[in-house]
Amino acid sequence: KDTLSYTFITNMAMVKQVDSKDTLYLHSDTIWLDHDKSMNIKFIKAYYHAKFFRNDIQGAAEYIKYSLEDSILLMTNNPVFWNEQNQITADTMLMNIGKNNIYGFQTYYNSLVVQNSDTLTEYRFNQIGGKRMVGYFENNKLYLVNVFGNAQSIYYIWEENKDTTSSLMGVNIGSGSEMKVYIDEKKIKKITTITSPGFYTDDEEKIVAEEKTLKGFMWMKKDRPKKPLDIFVER
Repeated sequence: KDTLSYTFITNMAMVKQVDSKDTLYLHSDTIWLDHDKSMNIKFIKAYYHAKFFRNDIQGAAEYIKYSLEDSILLMTNNPVFWNEQNQITADTMLMNIGKNNIYGFQTYYNSLVVQNSDTLTEYRFNQIGGKRMVGYFENNKLYLVNVFGNAQSIYYIWEENKDTTSSLMGVNIGSGSEMKVYIDEKKIKKITTITSPGFYTDDEEKIVAEEKTLKGFMWMKKDRPKKPLDIFVER
């Protein structure tokens, strides 16, 4: 039986997963490659300042492990990933991400989804929080997030005007044991609470600042890689 061998890369370490449609670029201080004697890579382990870029998804963490056999990507120690207008953070993340498709993700503890709700400013943010989340993708776009345990939401309600502008109608703040969050056209469109629902909507100016952010909220736009070479820029 062919046993595993190991290779490690340091300094300007980078691994590319090349595909005809897209390429994933991964960098960290150190990258370990677990492979057989024929150099078929089984696992990639990247630690300290790890960051990756692909056109449809980007991410960063202090430790990343990627299994090429089952396409499972593990991220720990301050992990974050971005897909379209979604920023997802948690203590630990598992993603099912293949060469051509993103299938889903699971997050554990202090899970948070953030979107910039206002395209003209960066101080109104839709937020979904909970202990654990399971997300689902279709055509590499996030369309559903199930939230389990201490689910909370902050959601800005907009009305479309005839001149294609939008007017803010209010802010919806909710909580419950479990939630389902539906995303369409890159924005949160609907939130339903499964058990113990508690929701209220009010004018933005009537809601105090402390109620407009969930615990652990951070907007990390500057850390998001916009092109392959950005993986070398530390957070």
